[in-house]
Amino acid sequence: MKKIIKELKKKIKYHEYLYYVLNEPKISDETYDNMLKKLSKLEKKNPNLIKKN
Repeated sequence: MKKIIKELKKKIKYHEYLYYVLNEPKISDETYDNMLKKLSKLEKKNPNLIKKN
């Protein structure tokens, strides 16, 4: 589970960079929102795996 959360955070950061810095989104807002929701659910189920970075 730790690996899944880590990879999901990495993907989210990448897409935030594309969207906010380069202004070149590669995914839809809906897809991005779904990734955030998935991360939130995983973190709620596994609070011990939440890191501050």
